[in-house]
Amino acid sequence: MSPRNQSDTTVSEFILRHVESCPKEIVTFTANHFGITRQATLKHVRTLVESEKLGFSGTTRNRIYSLKKESWYKFFSLDGKLHEDQVWSQEIRPQLGMLPDNVLKIWSYGFTEMLNNAIDHSEGSVVVVSVIKNAVWQEGLFTTTGSEFSRKSNALLVLMRKTTLYWN
Repeated sequence: MSPRNQSDTTVSEFILRHVESCPKEIVTFTANHFGITRQATLKHVRTLVESEKLGFSGTTRNRIYSLKKESWYKFFSLDGKLHEDQVWSQEIRPQLGMLPDNVLKIWSYGFTEMLNNAIDHSEGSVVVVSVIKNAVWQEGLFTTTGSEFSRKSNALLVLMRKTTLYWN
């Protein structure tokens, strides 16, 4: 398939995957990669902006594009009544949207283990759970008033982010 016959999805996915590394030059970079015009590339960029996957600042050729991020967070009391499986299924899973089963399994395992660590080991009274996402990646963050949690859960956070980032 020649570059000019690339599907709209392929061009849009390329833009989303590369905009963070070249936010000022994404239009030219994409046009050159696919051998299409700037106008054709701008059509894809406009669609991504309209669908709120991309944001921008500046005007015309001085535009800087970026992935639009969504954030969600909630405070949970570590009062002995918190159950990680219920928080996962009722609060976190709905935030993630459509992901392949293998990625969801890693998220489920990583999230429930980290929340369990916060419940059992943080020595704190509150945990804040956040999900930050954009069109390319999703990230889970945990903050607690206790001191032991961060040290014990860092590796799982890294695994969850890398798994989501590279699932496609």
